[in-house]
Amino acid sequence: MDLTGQVAIVTGGATGIGRAIGIKMAEVGADIVVSDIDAAACQRTATEIAEMGVHSGRDPGRRHGPRCGQPDGSRGDGTV
Repeated sequence: MDLTGQVAIVTGGATGIGRAIGIKMAEVGADIVVSDIDAAACQRTATEIAEMGVHSGRDPGRRHGPRCGQPDGSRGDGTV
């Protein structure tokens, strides 16, 4: 499977199955947006994915960085 040039938004992507899915999709070339309500775990997963060579910067038109849920419980409707 080749996902080069595709963007994957992985909800619940900070830990567990979501984290594993995000890592696997990055391995096959996808740009990953990690989304989770646990901001610290979200950042750790995004950093781990970036260390695999997936650029985690927030430059428009480039690789996508982490998007985490808000500590106040808001849904993060601005993710998409």
